[in-house]
Amino acid sequence: MVLMLAMLGTAQPSLLAFPAERPVFLREYSTNHYRVGAYFVSRLVFEAAVTFVQIALVVSRCIYFTALVLFV
Repeated sequence: MVLMLAMLGTAQPSLLAFPAERPVFLREYSTNHYRVGAYFVSRLVFEAAVTFVQIALVVSRCIYFTALVLFV
């Protein structure tokens, strides 16, 4: 349950960033700086890396406190 909430918590800022970045995306897309697919793949890779780090921190904290409770 903790991991599911952590993953959903990392998705919220990503969803809120799209409307804010829309004018920049449209301007750069209209001047042929990149295609739509390239933009979304780059966003996906970046967000996946950030999510992986955040989930790794949550898992490590869960393991630490579980071991602390069980073995102390």
